[in-house]
Amino acid sequence: MTSDLRHCLRCDRGYSPTWRPQRYCSRNCAADARRVERVRQCACGRTFTARRAHQRHCSRACASRWSRPLQIHSCANCGAQFETRTAIRRFCSRRCGLKSRPARRTRNCDQCEKPYASVDSRQRFCSPACGYLAQRARSGPLSPNWRGGRIRHDGYIRVRVRGHPRSSKDVGYVFEHILVMESVLGRNLTPTEHVHHKNGKRDDNRPENLELWRVKDPPGIRAADYHCAGCRCSSTSTGSRCAVGAASEETFDSSDIRSGPTSTVALALSRTAGRDRRWKGGRSTHASGYILIWAPDHPRARSTPYVFEHILVMEKLLGRLLEPHERVHHRNGRRDDNRPENLELWRLRHDPKGIRASDYHCSGCACADSDVGNELVCDTHSARASSDAGAEGSEGRLTRRGA
Repeated sequence: MTSDLRHCLRCDRGYSPTWRPQRYCSRNCAADARRVERVRQCACGRTFTARRAHQRHCSRACASRWSRPLQIHSCANCGAQFETRTAIRRFCSRRCGLKSRPARRTRNCDQCEKPYASVDSRQRFCSPACGYLAQRARSGPLSPNWRGGRIRHDGYIRVRVRGHPRSSKDVGYVFEHILVMESVLGRNLTPTEHVHHKNGKRDDNRPENLELWRVKDPPGIRAADYHCAGCRCSSTSTGSRCAVGAASEETFDSSDIRSGPTSTVALALSRTAGRDRRWKGGRSTHASGYILIWAPDHPRARSTPYVFEHILVMEKLLGRLLEPHERVHHRNGRRDDNRPENLELWRLRHDPKGIRASDYHCSGCACADSDVGNELVCDTHSARASSDAGAEGSEGRLTRRGA
């Protein structure tokens, strides 16, 4: 604190300053002095106290009016000159602006032929509803975008069929592969049925390339239809297969699908598994219904030493390990039925969920719920049943295979 005595510049009272540049005795005097310094005069003639140091006008209206330069324009209606600070102003008064508006003309609607008043000369309809009806009337062959009723959508072919249960509501198009399958079956597809392209080409809708599924049709193609990269046996007419394509026709022996561990880690795991009280002989059932086999040396045994049994069966059938893009599918939809004749190799991202319509038989048929080991099938809906269909009304009757 300094020892000299000063006089306040606002109230002229004596005070001892607490710091060197102090000029007022208190905060109130300092605030009053700042208010006096900010008393200014607006361009409109009024005196105001500025709240900010850069404020020059008393209000926003005055700032908008007086901050722009004054311009001289000519009225677009009467031609008189007027002063304005707005660059886009075209008329000297509101009356001149109303007089310069275009007149509302009465026309007839092109759709309903009712009279209506409009300013826009390009307007053809009295309401948006009439415009929509006129656009719908020009759909189909009358539309300028008409392509013969056959278009492409995401690789598939769509055909215009109005009134079809699966036709889109707006334009009435149906996928061509659905129409082809319905013509082959002689009926419409049910909501649970889908059509799959065997060779993976979405625009190849030949009947021999289509297959009926009772689930979402799987993306991709079978490994039997693909064979190997660069293989030409699938395009030959003789039906001959290469070594990779014919691997599924080899005989299979499931007696040695579990090979003993050979590595040090695998041996340690095998000793631990033998003493584990939860050990079930190296065979367990996954929560999703698949069968797991103890195979710690297998490349797919990463987090756990178990591998799915259907993968081991297919690898034994092919004589090699499965590639990352290959999946194994259960034809009858039963995840614990790992017989070689029930497994199918697919080259796609995910194996198809469900079964084919030909493998499903019929809804409510007893053979669909019977045990696989009993080999019971119905005479009507199974192509593998014995051909002694003599008695009438045999639908749903169970017959032992080969009996």
